[in-house]
Amino acid sequence: PEDADPEEFHIRTLAPVLGSEEKARGAVLYHYKHAASGFSAKLTTEQVEDLKKQPGVLQVVPSQTVQLHGNEGGHAKTTRTMGLM
Repeated sequence: PEDADPEEFHIRTLAPVLGSEEKARGAVLYHYKHAASGFSAKLTTEQVEDLKKQPGVLQVVPSQTVQLHGNEGGHAKTTRTMGLM
C-alpha cells in the first residue's frame, strides 16, 4: 500500500509465513524501497511456497548472482533483468 511504511509492510507480509514479526525481522536481509518495493530473506522451499500465497505478493524470485561486465559512460552493463520488468 502506498501509505504504508515499506519495511513494516514487508515484515507484516513475511510474518504469517515465519510465525511472528520477530522471526520475519530476523530473516530479512535487505529492504528494497526506491525503484521497487520488496525484500530479500533467507527462506526454506516450503516458506517460499507459503509466501507466494500471501496477499500483496506479486512475485517471488530466487537469489542469483549477476555478473556485471563492460563500462559505458561510467555505468556497468548487464544483460540480466533479475525478474524486474
